[in-house]
Amino acid sequence: MAVASKIVIKARARRAVTAGKRAVQLEWFSDFVSERITLSMMERVKLASILVQSRVIHNISIPVVSKITSTGKRRVIARSKPGEYPRAETTNLLKNIFLEVERVGRWSCEGRIGTKVNYGIILERSDRLRRKYLVKTLNEQRARVMKILTGPLAELKGKP
Repeated sequence: MAVASKIVIKARARRAVTAGKRAVQLEWFSDFVSERITLSMMERVKLASILVQSRVIHNISIPVVSKITSTGKRRVIARSKPGEYPRAETTNLLKNIFLEVERVGRWSCEGRIGTKVNYGIILERSDRLRRKYLVKTLNEQRARVMKILTGPLAELKGKP
């Protein structure tokens, strides 16, 4: 063990004498930092939700195949098959995919993507039809969503 020199011992003694006279100011920034982290996380959730919403819309935008009959009426000849994304016939479902991002509680937020169109809910929830499009898209985009939520900020802004 090294022995302190006389100069070091005197310096420590001087500091010890003046230490009791010095005012110490302690600032706690936990609320400020927590608020900034929550806002940053909200932006990440919003970005991830927009990604999933845009992929849902893309996935269900393939139109049904139809032809015009001899009587002049339009007849659908190819719809989606079980396990595929539902095909668009009227674009009503496409136009009604909503996105909501909100703060829930002090430290968390959530993003919701869905539809209020009755048949959109039926397509998503029916085991018989097997035309899930919301959950299926989320599962396909899971790696990208996790990268957005947990990755470095520089990657999100497109910086190297």
